[in-house]
Amino acid sequence: MKQLKILLLMLSCALSYDMIIQANTDQQKTSSLSASEQEQIAQITELTEIILSKSFNALQKIENKLTELAIIVAKGKFTNHSKIMETLTENKRTLNYLLQNQATIIALKDPKAYLEYAYLLLEFCNEFIPYLNNHIKNNFKNIKSFNMTQFLISINKNRTRSNMQHLHPDSLKRNLKKTQLALKILNHTVTNIGLTWYNRLARGVDRKIVIPANKWHIPTILFYGGGAALSISYMLWSYGYLIKDRDDLPKWLTNGIKELYKDNKGPLVQSKHTGALVVVNGVTKVPSKDATTKQLKQPFPTNASGRACIDYVLKELLLHHQPLGAFAATYLFTSFKETWTNSIKPVLVKHRNDTWNFLRGGEYLKTHKPGITEIMPTVRFKDMVGLDEVKKAFYPIIQYIDNPEQLMRIQATPEKGWLLTGPSRTGKSFSVQCLCGEIKYIMEKRGKGNIPKFFEISAAQVNHFGIKAILEIILRDAPAIVFIDEIDLLGLQRVGNNALLSDFLTAMQSSMNADPSKVVIIIAATNKPENIDGALRQDGRFGKEIRFDYPSREYRIQYITRELTNMALDITQFDIEALADKTNNKTFEALKAVINNAMTRSWLNRTSLTQTLLENSIDTEIHNIITSDGKTLPENETRLLAIHFAGRALAMTLLKSHVQLDKVTIYAHKTDLKEEGVWEHYAKKDEKDKQQKIEYGYITSKISNDSINVHTQPEIIREATALIAGFAAEELLLGSCGFTCHSGDSERALKLIEDLVFGGLNHQSLPKSVVQELKTKAYTLLKQCHEDAMKILQEHKKSLEALVEELIVKRIMTSQEVQTIIDKTEGKTLEVITEALTENIAPEALKETLSPAA
Repeated sequence: MKQLKILLLMLSCALSYDMIIQANTDQQKTSSLSASEQEQIAQITELTEIILSKSFNALQKIENKLTELAIIVAKGKFTNHSKIMETLTENKRTLNYLLQNQATIIALKDPKAYLEYAYLLLEFCNEFIPYLNNHIKNNFKNIKSFNMTQFLISINKNRTRSNMQHLHPDSLKRNLKKTQLALKILNHTVTNIGLTWYNRLARGVDRKIVIPANKWHIPTILFYGGGAALSISYMLWSYGYLIKDRDDLPKWLTNGIKELYKDNKGPLVQSKHTGALVVVNGVTKVPSKDATTKQLKQPFPTNASGRACIDYVLKELLLHHQPLGAFAATYLFTSFKETWTNSIKPVLVKHRNDTWNFLRGGEYLKTHKPGITEIMPTVRFKDMVGLDEVKKAFYPIIQYIDNPEQLMRIQATPEKGWLLTGPSRTGKSFSVQCLCGEIKYIMEKRGKGNIPKFFEISAAQVNHFGIKAILEIILRDAPAIVFIDEIDLLGLQRVGNNALLSDFLTAMQSSMNADPSKVVIIIAATNKPENIDGALRQDGRFGKEIRFDYPSREYRIQYITRELTNMALDITQFDIEALADKTNNKTFEALKAVINNAMTRSWLNRTSLTQTLLENSIDTEIHNIITSDGKTLPENETRLLAIHFAGRALAMTLLKSHVQLDKVTIYAHKTDLKEEGVWEHYAKKDEKDKQQKIEYGYITSKISNDSINVHTQPEIIREATALIAGFAAEELLLGSCGFTCHSGDSERALKLIEDLVFGGLNHQSLPKSVVQELKTKAYTLLKQCHEDAMKILQEHKKSLEALVEELIVKRIMTSQEVQTIIDKTEGKTLEVITEALTENIAPEALKETLSPAA
């Protein structure tokens, strides 16, 4: 790797040296050129810049494909997983070396440099893409990293032989077309990884026939057009005899009607005069009275066609002679239509969709199916980050499934019902999937054929069919593990759905059958266990409870490292600990959303995934900051926002509270809404009492360790002081404060101090006089915090004013930028660095010195 970096630097230096010489020469020549010649040079510069930009885009697309490959490999599609990931990471590192100087190169505005780098990038793409395609087609067997050394040697030889012809724009355009064609082939190869021939055929039909047909509504047009054509054809067949001999109509129409009536194939028609039935043989005739009587006795002529008889029955017997029969036929038709719509058609559509998804393969096989869904586990315990206590708790289930008779003999059978509780998205459902995958892996490894079935049931399904009926169905496939998510939605309380609660209490008694081979274990998950009846949480029902919590800092670091590694990214280029500090009390799902959002942005912007993209994704996905200006605020309101939050940011930085400043912004952000009933919303007549959906201005914090929010009195006072520092800043710079900007901060500060003053005692358990005295003390202490905040801001007024101006311009600032403004305003930066250089201060001491104490 070190040798590769040196070679790349040498090549860059050589190209840069050529650029410098050429730039100096061109600068001397340009001064003596005419305006038209200078315009021509500008056009060439623009053309070469376009070629270079497209070259970088091609390189970025390859880097994105490597990321996609890494994600596919991480899912276990190939056997030599570690070797493939190592090679992909090495190749991505090479691509990033070539991509990292894109902005610098484009800013040179030097056509010669553009051509040199475009040639280098295109040649690299044209060599690298076939290399990658070959490895994909060989399923990455004997995979090796791209030989960059050999590539640099060959490209230097080609440059020498070409006598500068390789830099001609036409030559580069041909290379660019070759690269773009190779990229299409690479995209097709990556897309078809793991697909069979019928998967590729079905996807081709979907792409070229189904999607265009749906886009232009062709099925709908054919349906209604076909219905209209059938109706018109029937009308012509029934009543065409009236117009078949007319000369004023087109010949093709009359000839077609005559063809319908050829050989007595026309329908039976009714005479206008007698009502008798005659057979049309090309000419309509009015029969005589005798003929009419004879015809009535023999209503079906021997030479009538079958279609004519059907038409006769429908039009004459049902509609004219048998009204009850017509009513019965109408009822049967309506009933069949309802049955078709509600029962037959949904089943056919479901089977059609399942078959179509199977034919397309890949991710389409993971399409969610409502109802009782069989879990096809693809993950195991090794895929779980942390949650070691959950793995230990689940081990008796694995042991029992593996050898149930032994545990039953010693009366050590596990609980039949398990309840997983904890905050939403903390890994409850995922842990069940890992348990199922671990059981399947162990059973297959030991060659046991009776692998348990794994089912997932929705709360709605249980509510509709009942747990007893569902367990009866599942017992047929036992042994089995049943997972019910969000079980609290069933209202299993004595004041709620008593019938369903009774079914649960009785059905679970027999869910773990005495037959060891027919065991059924029920696992339920909820984030509100207090909403489930106590009898259902006793031994013999959901007797084993596992509680989940937000992942620790260590586990967040492990998770982020694993996810970035699975994308073949060089984790040394990321500050993962900083990302973990910014995501305290956030779930793995939230971290996954952050990484996916950042990766999506990188793909859309055609850039590589960076630390900045991840941090920006934290702002939008976790803190819900809206970086686009939905409203154009007047200058006075913008300044007031900046003053308020600059004061808070400055106080948090100087006070050194346990909550550290991460970012400060005056952008809008979506607030965390608390759940409330509909009546509560309409009961609040004052708009101030209603929850605000969007607020302007926000402070994000970070914490460098795990915390359970246990703090000392000075820490609480500092936190309260930082909360109301925004109001103090308004008074200091504006002369007064209207307490309209985030007025809730004062209430939060008072709540902190009240909890401190009351010493953990409940207000209702104390005499009113004591409560009033303690509240007065808390208010006095809040006033003291306000005075302390004012004093701190007065001492650093210049820093506060500088922060306000910077925040108005940037609208969002990091803690490092805030600290830089403070150091620059107070003249500490140069002084500290000089002292560090002269006295060899240790880095820790330097860090402490750079951070001003309160």
